[in-house]
Amino acid sequence: MANPLNRQDDGDKTGNGNGTESFLAVVLGAAGGGPEAMQDFFRDTAPGDACYLVVAHLDTHEILCLAQSIKNVSSLPVILAKGKIELVPDHI
Repeated sequence: MANPLNRQDDGDKTGNGNGTESFLAVVLGAAGGGPEAMQDFFRDTAPGDACYLVVAHLDTHEILCLAQSIKNVSSLPVILAKGKIELVPDHI
């Protein structure tokens, strides 16, 4: 499944006026069947001016397994969020 949010052209980057570039924040939800869908989605996700947040209704062990399964298929770094984090483009 191709990710429709992948951008091939860097010409559409726009600044926000304060010296930093803007980027998309894509939020994806997951529950019991989510891990396979997340693997499919992130397998075809290339760097391209977006950060990805995965919100999952899973227990701690399942969250760790989900993060590892995404790491196994994606070229993007995967970070588990605890508390406040800075959103960074091209990260999950």
